[in-house]
Amino acid sequence: MIDALLTAVTEIYRELEIGFRADIIVEGALLLELKSVDRLTPAHLAQVITYLKLLHFRGGLLLNFNQPLMKDGIQAAAVAADPAEAERGSRGGGEAL
Repeated sequence: MIDALLTAVTEIYRELEIGFRADIIVEGALLLELKSVDRLTPAHLAQVITYLKLLHFRGGLLLNFNQPLMKDGIQAAAVAADPAEAERGSRGGGEAL
């Protein structure tokens, strides 16, 4: 079940109020970030990883609808379960799968 479409989420992060808009949150645990661009860039993945960290989610999908085949426009992203695990990992705890 989709909890929210275009849900506004505000998180206090390092004493600054940072607002962002998650496109779709599924079952309160999976982030879907929707795009329609010629190609996905590292900035798009960084956006998803930032949202995952702020929401304390472990995984999300970056979906690019500007592809002839949808399977070519899907990129999975994941972050470590806890901060100690993130420090041991590469890319600051987030990665494309």
